[in-house]
Amino acid sequence: MEKSRLKVMALAIVMVLFSAAGAFAQSGNLLTNGDASKSTTGWVDPDNAWSSVSAQWNRTGKMFWPARKKTGGSRMYQDVAIGSGEGRTATLSAFAHGYGSDKDKALLRLEFLSAGGSVIDSSESDYVSGERDKNAWRKISISRTVPAGAVTARVSLVGINGHNTTSDCDSYFADVVFTVSGSVSSSKPASSGNQGTSSNVSLICTMEPGDSVKFSLPGASSTTWASSDNSVATVSKKGKVKAVDEGTAIITASSGSVTMRIQVEVEE
Repeated sequence: MEKSRLKVMALAIVMVLFSAAGAFAQSGNLLTNGDASKSTTGWVDPDNAWSSVSAQWNRTGKMFWPARKKTGGSRMYQDVAIGSGEGRTATLSAFAHGYGSDKDKALLRLEFLSAGGSVIDSSESDYVSGERDKNAWRKISISRTVPAGAVTARVSLVGINGHNTTSDCDSYFADVVFTVSGSVSSSKPASSGNQGTSSNVSLICTMEPGDSVKFSLPGASSTTWASSDNSVATVSKKGKVKAVDEGTAIITASSGSVTMRIQVEVEE
């Protein structure tokens, strides 16, 4: 058991380095609720203006809509922890529809933030507008190399109402996808034992029953912790994970719209 405890302690140390190096093993869509199936869950809506609607402009399924009768623009965003993955390629895409003779516009914005929350780089996609053809949905996208010092990607949907205050903003977004791919240009890559193999898993942790280790979500002032299977591994409100019995459990740490997942494998 002592040998196992040393292994867990070593893993905890590696995780600190791993978080600092930012060599996250990310795959698939990194956004929560990118298809609007859960209304605006997972997104930050500063203007309290956004909602999800169905079957608009000859498109089935759920989509986002800034239902705000106000001249000007409104955005809804989601922050994604990417580590300091300098050199990787970040890609943001969505299907969009604007309407009204170049009045209402729909566009995407991608920002990279430092650990302190400062914007390091910002890009916007082409916009969709003036589409009187109800079938004129168009895919828009942004592809950028993750800059040095970036640890968070802020994904924004921007709807611009070019009409007056009595008109709805007809800017729609569907199937929003954000991915990060490629190798990390870091001199301290995480060891292969920490490379997550499941979608959206940041770390894999191997433990023995009775072992425990404490994790933290870097930069978060408050974190909500949860275990997918308490019969395998439990987690306290402060991030202390305890192995219970053989099996696999996913430990989830959430702070605002940022989420980290740890795959805990308990072995005898």
